[in-house]
Amino acid sequence: MEYRTARGCVMTALAVGMALLLSFSTGAEELQQMHLMIDGGVVIRFESVGIVGELDAEIALAGHLPEDGIATPFQARGRARGIAKPVPAINEGLGWGVLTATGTLDSGAQIEIHGAAVMRGEGISLIDGLTAYGSGSFALVVLIENTRIETTGEIRGSGSGRLVTAEEPATIAFAASGEAVFEPHSKLRGPNESHPDDETSLDSLLWDLELWPEELPHEFLRLFDAAP
Repeated sequence: MEYRTARGCVMTALAVGMALLLSFSTGAEELQQMHLMIDGGVVIRFESVGIVGELDAEIALAGHLPEDGIATPFQARGRARGIAKPVPAINEGLGWGVLTATGTLDSGAQIEIHGAAVMRGEGISLIDGLTAYGSGSFALVVLIENTRIETTGEIRGSGSGRLVTAEEPATIAFAASGEAVFEPHSKLRGPNESHPDDETSLDSLLWDLELWPEELPHEFLRLFDAAP
């Protein structure tokens, strides 16, 4: 009972956080494409639900952010964590990820970036190593000194990996690298607004935190804890 009550409080707080994110469009129309490079490891586990993959990686993020109305280049580095698994409720596999990074604008201003994404795998192979690519939706919170920018958008990415010695029994490990592109929306969409050609909106899957692996929602919630 205590566990259910605590879980209910967390889900309520997450819902409030989502509402706050969707209510702000500060700087969204000024954001440009951002590029993400990934270098880390992927561990494949075999569980009752099927194959589950876990990512732990260092990241480098680059692009342009608005500073006093001017698109200014930035560089940031940090870490990303992700989990991919089958989802019986929608009869397909999804991947969820969270990231944090810090860096600077070319002007010297300090920046902090928090993000989360959900992706559908559009091509995955474990033959002669690991190859994968997919697309989905993301949410980003960017802090530039005393300015906070919140936006959603579309992400597409690809990655590959070579087999390495697994540290845990009954797992397969890969040394992996990849890249992704963030395309911010020029207009924020709500969680129930889907693409015309997409029966299950990727946006709605991002906001449906009941589908998220239980290890990640708390990290997603931290998106909204950062000041200002």
